[in-house]
Amino acid sequence: MIEDVKLMLGITDNSFDSLLTLMCEDAKAAITDYCNRKDFPKQLTYLAREIVVDSYKVNTEGSVSSVTRGDTQISYSNVISKDNFTDKQIKAMAKYKLIKMV
Repeated sequence: MIEDVKLMLGITDNSFDSLLTLMCEDAKAAITDYCNRKDFPKQLTYLAREIVVDSYKVNTEGSVSSVTRGDTQISYSNVISKDNFTDKQIKAMAKYKLIKMV
């Protein structure tokens, strides 16, 4: 998925691979969480790419904050979470959402 995101953003080198990998993982986790699933629906890969591209574009235009995962520190300001999904993205995930039984 990272190669597709780089293609969409016009990135030709590997200097942003760590950041884009983290953002891809965050997008997949947010989609999985929103859909109340344990697995990531592969049919929503296009949506994860869209979320990463949108978030990356916002981050290159806005301020930056720090995110630390393990021994790696990467900075981006628009944290990807289920709270930031657009109505279009929510509609795309609707048929993959599972009902959460309490």
